[in-house]
Amino acid sequence: MQVGSASEGLLLQQANQRQQDHEVQAVFSEVLQSAGRQGYASAGPRGDHAPLAESASAAWEDWFDSQRVGGRYASVEDAGRLRSGYSELIARAHAEGGYEAPRQFLDSLTPDELAVVQRVQALADPIDVGALTEEGALNLLLPPAAQVDLNHDGLTRSGVAYGMRFPDSNTPPGVAAAWEEATAGMTLGERMTYELQMLTPLLTANIHLNPDGTFSHRSEPGDPDYRNPFADPGYSYAQAAQDQLDHLDFSRPWITAEQYDRGVAFWSRLKELLEG
Repeated sequence: MQVGSASEGLLLQQANQRQQDHEVQAVFSEVLQSAGRQGYASAGPRGDHAPLAESASAAWEDWFDSQRVGGRYASVEDAGRLRSGYSELIARAHAEGGYEAPRQFLDSLTPDELAVVQRVQALADPIDVGALTEEGALNLLLPPAAQVDLNHDGLTRSGVAYGMRFPDSNTPPGVAAAWEEATAGMTLGERMTYELQMLTPLLTANIHLNPDGTFSHRSEPGDPDYRNPFADPGYSYAQAAQDQLDHLDFSRPWITAEQYDRGVAFWSRLKELLEG
């Protein structure tokens, strides 16, 4: 009974974190739109009618709080100071054009203020503003869950680091909604496993082989032959789900019956939702 209660509590906590992810994406998508930029394609309307600057600070603080228990800020020191410090920077960025010109805004910050940004974004090294791309700088001024793939390369750059996520800011709304429904009730670990599998096309698209099948090289972001398959005209997420089903059939002799059945149930359900 206690094990079941703990499991239910964990799932409830993770569901709350996902809800806070959606809310912070909605609010900061509006912030970006007000700055002439694109936010999350799948973001819904924000849940209040307060002035946008107030909504942005409140959404950040609520999201931060959701990450204090079992999340990315579970062990952070001086949590209240970090929470309020970044909230103040968000308000300033909104008022002072930081979302229109993020590098210039970051360059105006003091070392202590940059240290707040560094801690919020969990960056290993102090921020070198001169080394940042436009996307890398912009995402430092956004809560991690609301960061965007500005140049549509399939990667979300925060500071100088690249990350991959699914759904990301460019995932079509219908696809994101299908994913949300298909993964509802899953643990974080289960969901991350399927997210990684959904990202397989991006992981493999830039690997090049020699004629004999051996590894040749990998195209990196910015290379002329780098490709983001999700941005290809006509890319089919339903076909991607079918590809996963085909892979399960191919792998069936080497995986357990439980792995096979669980995978078939998930990818079949996702494909059904995407085609519906």
